[in-house]
Amino acid sequence: MLDRDNSRRLLMAHQTADSLESADIEQAISLLAEQKYFWQADNGRNHLTASCWILNPSLDAILLLHHRKLDRWLQPGGHIESCDNDWLGAALREAREETGIESFELLQEGIFDFDIHTIPARGNIPEHKHFDARFLLQAQQTDLSLSEESNDLQWFSPDKAASVIGGDPVMDRMLEKTRLYLTAGPSVKCV
Repeated sequence: MLDRDNSRRLLMAHQTADSLESADIEQAISLLAEQKYFWQADNGRNHLTASCWILNPSLDAILLLHHRKLDRWLQPGGHIESCDNDWLGAALREAREETGIESFELLQEGIFDFDIHTIPARGNIPEHKHFDARFLLQAQQTDLSLSEESNDLQWFSPDKAASVIGGDPVMDRMLEKTRLYLTAGPSVKCV
């Protein structure tokens, strides 16, 4: 089960890139304080989620999937499950399930990006928000395995990724963070 105190520490340690991300972090800290089942997808309310911004082994392409239900290109990720002990573990599990990649290196300690986004109502599930922590990873392989949750899974150069997901300020922010990270030079940790 996801630890509330560890989640709060990760949020508070995150250096935000803009006022939108700062506001999202503040809302997430409030969610942790106010909601008992802050990580459970079946709680009928807003909840934490985990995802990965994945670069290829040569650090020149970004992995995106075309989400079947949302009909848009996104980074791999999803709901936290009871077996997940922490946010990064949940993000890695989701990345492995959705991409078929087994081995990653963590390129940046802590949260890479944080966003709150609205998920539309579907069936018996009402509209709700995902409070999503994203982690920056480097894949150790380029071979992919498409999951049932996606229509497509592809590596994109940063410029091509911008044309596929461009116009979304949060996705554009992650692309800019990627450019800044690569300019500064990576330091890796196996996960």
